Amino acid sequence: MSEEPVDTPSLPSGWVWASLGDLASDAPNSVTDGPFGSKLKTAHYTEDGPRVVRLQNIGDGEFVDARAHVSPEHFRDLAKHAVKPGDILIAMLGENLPRACAAPCDLGPAIVKADCAKFTPHPSGPSQRYLMYALNSPVIRRNAVVHGVGRPRLNLSEIKAISIPLAPRPEQDRIVAEIEKQFTRLDAAIAALKRVQANLKRYRAAVLKAAVEGDLTPGASAEHWKVETVEDLAEKTVDCSHSTPQFGPSGRACLDTNTMRPGVLMLSRLRYVDESTYQARTRRLVPQEGDVVFAREGTVGTAVVLPPEPPVCLGQRVMLIRPLPHVRGAYLQYALMSPKIKTQYAQKLLGSTVPHLNVGDVKKLLVLVPKVEIQDRIVQVIDEHWSLAAAAEEGLESTLLRMGRFRQTILNLAFGGRIVPQDPTDEPASMLLNRIRSERVLPAKHHRIIRGASSKRGSPAAVETLSQDQ
Repeated sequence: MSEEPVDTPSLPSGWVWASLGDLASDAPNSVTDGPFGSKLKTAHYTEDGPRVVRLQNIGDGEFVDARAHVSPEHFRDLAKHAVKPGDILIAMLGENLPRACAAPCDLGPAIVKADCAKFTPHPSGPSQRYLMYALNSPVIRRNAVVHGVGRPRLNLSEIKAISIPLAPRPEQDRIVAEIEKQFTRLDAAIAALKRVQANLKRYRAAVLKAAVEGDLTPGASAEHWKVETVEDLAEKTVDCSHSTPQFGPSGRACLDTNTMRPGVLMLSRLRYVDESTYQARTRRLVPQEGDVVFAREGTVGTAVVLPPEPPVCLGQRVMLIRPLPHVRGAYLQYALMSPKIKTQYAQKLLGSTVPHLNVGDVKKLLVLVPKVEIQDRIVQVIDEHWSLAAAAEEGLESTLLRMGRFRQTILNLAFGGRIVPQDPTDEPASMLLNRIRSERVLPAKHHRIIRGASSKRGSPAAVETLSQDQ
């Protein structure tokens, strides 16, 4: 039995602290990590075959189905690292350690990769799901011994030493049932909020479509508007340098797609380059107020009009468009994000991993352009609608963040003994732990006696000893 960890409340009556190693199966390789070095490399991956469980598969209580495979022959060579249904998968590297999930029943033959561990619970011990939820709980994460600066890491000894708050076996089942009931409710609420988020995105798109076609500005029908290419309505169009800049803690701000949201420049995400890099990247055009930056890779189609005195150069995957005097930058920003523009470039996107548009295709995009005074009215209408949507989205984001923390609150209550009522008739957890230990010791004792008996076959003393022990 492990010592009570620090920084935790005392356990409820009938509970006990137990190390994870105490709760492991006594079968070989019940707690093991993946093979290191040349035994399992990316080059060994195949199109199909037994699965490889990697860090990206181990979510916070959820198995993430990102697939990698090895050949059956390679799987057999690495059989000591095999995963079975009923095992718990534990991340050994990254944030929020120990992060754990259950091995899915339909996983099939699989092995763990380096920086992942598999834990097989003792058949007479706590359930897989009880242990999984415990490992993800704040009480465990506060006290787990994690090493490594910058890249938190667990080794197998540290995993085995993790102290688990062990409830009586019937109470464990009640705790798991209550956790899953509360998580189901929480998931339903989160899904509903995400549907609202999706509806707000559709609302923004509908506003853009109606606005740039004149439907939201009475007397401003698009019937007499000009249709111009981006190249024709721009004084200049400049693409970013194709070299990757070296960023530093200070200097000149460098704008890339990570700093762009529809119509918004995320100043907190700006990164910095030195003066010589800035000068080299602005040699063709120094960004100024009213210019429009357009993402032609990654988040394709995101556009932002630059604010006064933008201290920026262009980072990766960004085009800069300086409109002619008859086109407002704020209007062009919205027009470039409208559904009509997206329809034009949808068939021209290149690249399956990182979608992108060619510079020439962006220059040929057709934009509806009304008179300047109508552009101003359209921008005002869009700003009004989008500000309402932005306020709603901000509230949703805040609520979703709080709901994300609710999971930890539920687990904290569960493993502090405060989520289900206790039953004084339940067998104390200490008896469960003693039973696991006795079952772990007896097979070894039997094995030694049987081996001695077979070496002295027919020996009355050996047979008598075996019989008494049975």
